[in-house]
Amino acid sequence: MNAPKTPPHQELRCVVDAAGVMPFDGTMANVSKGGIGFLQYDPTISLEPGTVLKGCRIESPGGEAIVVDMEVRYSQLITLADGSPVQSSGCRFVDLSPEETARIEELFGLKS
Repeated sequence: MNAPKTPPHQELRCVVDAAGVMPFDGTMANVSKGGIGFLQYDPTISLEPGTVLKGCRIESPGGEAIVVDMEVRYSQLITLADGSPVQSSGCRFVDLSPEETARIEELFGLKS
């Protein structure tokens, strides 16, 4: 039985730095096949470029999840369409296996 496809650009819940000192919730969106995605989270949290976030758990709406490490490439404060501020970081996935790459592509609807 095939799981339903996740539409491209869907935001998925992410427990950020779950293996680190201070985990926090965010959303992961706009993931590309090149291994870069955009993480949005609480505007009071600041992540410096080069920070490696350990054990980030990206969860699908169906409850499936993948745990990956991500490196922050840049961060900026943005305002969402509803007017609320969020911190947004461009992140690249670190040392993904072929199986993890395939799983991320599946979660974010990148498989053709």
